[in-house]
Amino acid sequence: MKRTSLSTRQLFKGAAAELNESVARATVGHDDAAAAVRPPMFAYSFSPAPPRAIAVAPLTGISREPSSESESTGPAGTCWVCCEGGRSFQPLIPMGCACRGSAGLAHLHCLVEAALHNVESWTTCHVCRQEFTGEADVGLARARWERVRGRPEEDEERLFVANNLAVSLKESAGDNAGALRLMREVLAVRRRMGEDHTRPH
Repeated sequence: MKRTSLSTRQLFKGAAAELNESVARATVGHDDAAAAVRPPMFAYSFSPAPPRAIAVAPLTGISREPSSESESTGPAGTCWVCCEGGRSFQPLIPMGCACRGSAGLAHLHCLVEAALHNVESWTTCHVCRQEFTGEADVGLARARWERVRGRPEEDEERLFVANNLAVSLKESAGDNAGALRLMREVLAVRRRMGEDHTRPH
């Protein structure tokens, strides 16, 4: 009886040891698995933005890098109006004013949009207050001319814009022949208008 009792006790003892060992193994396995899944706490502060945030970011006006070098064109930098870089169909151009760096670059169509809201911006930079020169000056003058050229010849704004384009062609593009042709047209209209005013009715 005593011998049976000892063997039963040994069985219980052995079973308890096995149970403790199994529990220990399970605990270690669980901790290892949890550690493998859960990143260290500091990693959360450096986690990348979720894919949707990355996809939406360019729409907020943040500057984007061109996807390939062939897409980028014109000077390196971003347009001060829309904060986008240059593209083959939409190059950045220097404004020719006193602004430097990206502040002195823009897309022509962005400059036109800005000028539609402020008439002075057809000829003058709103930041440094100096007149545009070079490609920006000629581009803006041509764009403004296209907006008024269909008006009657005697229209005062049309005459003013034609005169402005002539000056831009001469000073910024070196196109003396084009400037002379426009100036002659403006002068002819002015003379005709003057004759009409002085002619007795």
